[in-house]
Amino acid sequence: MEIAENENVYTDVKALIYFGKSYLKIPRVIIERMSSSNNSERMIGIVHWLLFCFCNYADGYVSIKGKQEVCHRGECIITYEKLARLMMVDSRSVRRYVHSLEKESLIEVKRVANCSCFRVCGYNCFTASDVPAEIPQESKRTRVTKKTVEPDAIAARRVEAELKISHGNVPRTDLLKNCCEYGKECN
Repeated sequence: MEIAENENVYTDVKALIYFGKSYLKIPRVIIERMSSSNNSERMIGIVHWLLFCFCNYADGYVSIKGKQEVCHRGECIITYEKLARLMMVDSRSVRRYVHSLEKESLIEVKRVANCSCFRVCGYNCFTASDVPAEIPQESKRTRVTKKTVEPDAIAARRVEAELKISHGNVPRTDLLKNCCEYGKECN
């Protein structure tokens, strides 16, 4: 029995090395739409999912034919033709699915060079860290010292640290400590 538990830990470590450090939080409604029995709804869900997955997780730049274009967090610069190739459908269909998402106010589209810039509406709020929006009344009366740090500064440092870590592609072996440390089986 001991050998089987060790094999489980080994395969979990191997999977975590494959997964790497970064992750993506996706709304369940997009996944449910991708599973729809209605083909049109399913394809709209796939377009929304692709745009959600491809959009920037931080403000940055994209090079289009040697020219740098600003691409903000929650935006994706891509052509309809590339989306069509990824989905294995024609570009007219992709335009129709994108138009449906625009009508529902789920995405916004603008032209950038020879591409389209898709802004996934709600991406910033949905993927933001879970920091409470308002400080409770009791904690507002705390003593102010030299070491007092604004919550926004703490969140910014966490984001910066996560970006540094994710570029290193370090495996998440810390996840194994919770469930496999005492020989428990991981789910």
